[in-house]
Amino acid sequence: GMITFSIRLLVIRDSFMKNICTIILTFLYLLIFLVNAQGKERPVPAVQHKYTNQLIHESSPYLLQHAHNPVNWYPWGKSGFEKAEKENKLIIVSIGYSSCHWCHVMEVESFENEEIAKIMNENYVAIKVDREERPDIDQIYMNAIQLLTGSGGWPLNCITLPNREPFFAELISQKKSGWKS
Repeated sequence: GMITFSIRLLVIRDSFMKNICTIILTFLYLLIFLVNAQGKERPVPAVQHKYTNQLIHESSPYLLQHAHNPVNWYPWGKSGFEKAEKENKLIIVSIGYSSCHWCHVMEVESFENEEIAKIMNENYVAIKVDREERPDIDQIYMNAIQLLTGSGGWPLNCITLPNREPFFAELISQKKSGWKS
């Protein structure tokens, strides 16, 4: 009776103590690992860009793709048009969208080119529009380019007066013979 009960208590106590020891050791190993891991963390350096324009404040993925172009892009809005009015400059309105192949080609070959960007920045106010976010603006300039050229597509580039009225529009496409407008 009593001896059997005492032996059972010893077995239960020993088993309980082993479990407690295992839990405590596991906790200590985890704590040591976490302390060591924190000591080895290195901050990820922020990416430095040579250029950052007004598109950096936008939420559109397409506009954000152009936020580090050397072209001083403005989003569609009051600030770009006021700048054009104040500086007596024409406006280049460039409309595209994130899955447009030729929009990306034009970005790489034109808008990332520092010489082209210099000409654009000195002589125009550049406004970038995401047609997926602003289909209303896209439709206005698509109608204009179709009236001016007889065709439409993207990237769509118009030169406008500060009052937003287009007077020149051009589609850029690549043929086997090279770039053709």
